[in-house]
Amino acid sequence: MIDEAEQIAIDKELMIRAARNFGMTSSWDRGMMVLVESFFEFVRRYPALAAAQRVGVAVSGGGDSVALACLARECFSGLTLLHMNYGLRGVESNLDEAFVRDLALRLNCDLLVERVVPLGRSEDELRRLRYEWFSRCEVDAVLTGHTREDQAETVLFRLVRGTGPVGLAGISPVLDGRIYRPL
Repeated sequence: MIDEAEQIAIDKELMIRAARNFGMTSSWDRGMMVLVESFFEFVRRYPALAAAQRVGVAVSGGGDSVALACLARECFSGLTLLHMNYGLRGVESNLDEAFVRDLALRLNCDLLVERVVPLGRSEDELRRLRYEWFSRCEVDAVLTGHTREDQAETVLFRLVRGTGPVGLAGISPVLDGRIYRPL
């Protein structure tokens, strides 16, 4: 059994290694270090996530999800990148998929790709397809790269649609005990 002091030392070493992988040196960018620290704190806060053997990271190819994949690689040994290609942007969609395939190789982790043809283009429809797929993926937990900006956008969108107090809460950090939003 690891005591608290040993766990803090291990966490600090993981944060340093993650920071170096982001190209930070002894003169670390404080903003990036805050991101790294908050990620590891989030993992510690949720014991089921910390204990997960197989963790999937939803990766679109954008900066938020790529940063999340890099952080998760430092924390979880059984990592799988999850990429959904809707094909809505033609060649660009395929380039995103190719980028994520390359990222999985560079991070030395597994990859699952799902190609779908959505019935519509609404965010709600695309989200429904993603989360349906996540429920079928053989992983213990799924990490998504939603950030504070996404949080503000969600609250504003819900306000415009006439939400009540529950909608003002924004995006929950954990959904169904399996989907986590650590950023």
